[in-house]
Amino acid sequence: MPVVRANVRTETNQPCLGEDEKILISQPSVEAFFGSEPEGKGTLFITSKNAVFISDSNPRKDFTVDFPFILMHAISRDKSTFPHECIYCHLDGGDVPFAGSSVHADDDDNDEDDEPDTVQELRFVPSSPNDLAALYRAMCQAAEMNPDESDEEEEEAGGWVFNENEVGGNLPSSNGSASSGDHHEGEGDKNDDEMFDDADEPNPQQ
Repeated sequence: MPVVRANVRTETNQPCLGEDEKILISQPSVEAFFGSEPEGKGTLFITSKNAVFISDSNPRKDFTVDFPFILMHAISRDKSTFPHECIYCHLDGGDVPFAGSSVHADDDDNDEDDEPDTVQELRFVPSSPNDLAALYRAMCQAAEMNPDESDEEEEEAGGWVFNENEVGGNLPSSNGSASSGDHHEGEGDKNDDEMFDDADEPNPQQ
């Protein structure tokens, strides 16, 4: 299951860490959304294995996501698809425990024998857009530490995936910028604002 609610925090409101797991970054005052449904504000921890959200007000809203289940993450500044600049995560679907949090292909296009095309969308909105770059870099680092078995296939297929080493380079010209740990060489240097101008959120499947 990509998202886990139980046993997320310690008595000191820190994430429960596994063996050899460490915190890469913690960011308070982050609002989490599954799809367009708000989970409230809390602290986002990016660890070497997980993205962990610890709610400010309701421990039942805590959750953790294993990085192998994060198929893609990106900085989204496209307010035509979502009203806030955010970290957009495209998760492996499966048995998702959140109502309204997954996107399905058009039912009219599916035959009875077709398996449902389920994708989970998760967004993290920090209190300041200036915090997006640091969170993104930490997630890139975590993604590299948790490589997916399909990474080599994606690289051969020319998928638009990259890691934090490209942060100083030009982004792909597609409608989104994402990372799953693959590396493509960047060119030139840009500051953070210029770097993510084209990092628009991918259009979700309908």
